[in-house]
Amino acid sequence: MIEFLVLYLIFSFSFGTIIGSFVNVLAIELEPNVFSQKTKKSFWSRINRRSICPKCKKKLEFFELVPILSFIFLRAKCSGCSNKISFRYFFVEIFSGLVFAGLFYFLFQKYFLIVNGFMITEFFYWTLILVGLIVIFLFDFKHKVIPNIVIFPLFFLAVFYSIFNFQTFSFQFVEFFPDLVRSVFFAFPFFALWFLSKGRAIGFADWKLILVLSFFMVDYWQNLFFVFASFWVGAIYSLPLVFFKKKISMKSEVPFGPFIILAFLIVLFFNLSYFSFLNFF
Repeated sequence: MIEFLVLYLIFSFSFGTIIGSFVNVLAIELEPNVFSQKTKKSFWSRINRRSICPKCKKKLEFFELVPILSFIFLRAKCSGCSNKISFRYFFVEIFSGLVFAGLFYFLFQKYFLIVNGFMITEFFYWTLILVGLIVIFLFDFKHKVIPNIVIFPLFFLAVFYSIFNFQTFSFQFVEFFPDLVRSVFFAFPFFALWFLSKGRAIGFADWKLILVLSFFMVDYWQNLFFVFASFWVGAIYSLPLVFFKKKISMKSEVPFGPFIILAFLIVLFFNLSYFSFLNFF
């Protein structure tokens, strides 16, 4: 059993690195659409192309496109012009690999250690969700913007997850209204904070991200833990910068979306809630 689990985790990690490589391109090519920049090519043509070096425009060979390994073997440099390759590509591929390994472990536990067609179907459904979340993570971290072009499809995916049971492969509409009420309950304080502070305390789209991700929580206790964990993750990132590197201050604008997503993944994959947190102590 353990040997098969390790193999599945390795496969999921490898699959995730491939997805991460694609998401890197997706996040970059979304910028003209989000910021209404003029471009001669459509969004589809911009992502449906061979990868090239942004400086010398050399088309990359297949061995230069292997996630993680290519970055290491090329020593983070283009083989054509020796231009440095951004560490972002390496980070996103590893991060995405870990996320998909975590996803498999989460579903493996959910399906009582059985890999079947229902679990695989849900795995690929979650792939769509995770692609959107990683795009938001990168976009918000770089531009401090959560694009509606990503958050709206995620909302519909979340609603479908609420009304469809993948384990029985049947609809369960009775769960939708309680999930909606709980999601609005936790998202509204973020909307109110944005409204009362006129956007100075929190971004407008953060409440929408909380609304969407709350659909995936199992109850109010887990949802509450997820919300507070978002602030804890943000504090872990921000406080060292304030006290040691001094790159940010209390007036600096720090994107909250990545911390919401990290907290969501940790709480979901490890099935954390306030009860599990209290039992730990």
